[in-house]
Amino acid sequence: MSPLFATGRQSMGRFRASVAFLVVLSLLTIQSAPVFGWFFEGHAQIADIAWTRLTPRARAAITDILKLGPQAYRPKSDSEADVRAAFARASGFADDIKNDRQTPAEYSVLLPQMNRLFFDGEPPANDNEANRCKTWHYYDVPLRLPEGVTAPPRRTSSILIAYPYAIVQLKRLSKTPEKERALQFWWLAWIEHLAGDAHQPLHCAESFQYEKEGDAGGNLFLLGFKDERDRQVRLHAYWDGAPNDIITHELSLIHISEPTRRRGI
Repeated sequence: MSPLFATGRQSMGRFRASVAFLVVLSLLTIQSAPVFGWFFEGHAQIADIAWTRLTPRARAAITDILKLGPQAYRPKSDSEADVRAAFARASGFADDIKNDRQTPAEYSVLLPQMNRLFFDGEPPANDNEANRCKTWHYYDVPLRLPEGVTAPPRRTSSILIAYPYAIVQLKRLSKTPEKERALQFWWLAWIEHLAGDAHQPLHCAESFQYEKEGDAGGNLFLLGFKDERDRQVRLHAYWDGAPNDIITHELSLIHISEPTRRRGI
């Protein structure tokens, strides 16, 4: 086993900590230094909470990275509100690049190289998940295996490896004399995104109770009702949208009178 994979195993405790995101971002300020999981709304909420906990020095370092990142993710102005909004927007970068049309040009060449980073050899050509760094988003622990059934081998490329590796890379780049802003943005955006994915339960588990080859983190588990586009709702997508749905529901309650709420309407 390579040192890279050993590092991922040793980082499990930190990986699982609920404060991991805040700890990671503080690495930008150390010594010589100058997170589909949730739908975008969920990732943005996590990033925005993190922003409120950052030190002024960390915010300044992140601002410098964002200003020279891909055009679509740069702050609209130097105001704190716009930088904060750009930081939240960057949390969706890792999902955006799953679609070739949304991949910034400067990362089109980098993406295949990064995708191969944690595989033993070349990624399987017939595996749709083995491209565009999709495997970085999750690690499915097998659950409810039928008696006598062995879980299929797990991919070597996963969030368990990518997340701690991203931390190391961003810390390393923060100490280099010549700032590689494109790479800094890449790792910052992935740290933001993976911190969210790591806390989405269906990015960490796969049930074999009803699907002999696993339910792909709830993606194959249908809930029995349809969405507004008349599509069957899958458990994974339902969970992905939960943060935004909850906030939307809470905001709707603001417009309901107190007596009406007490009647349970």
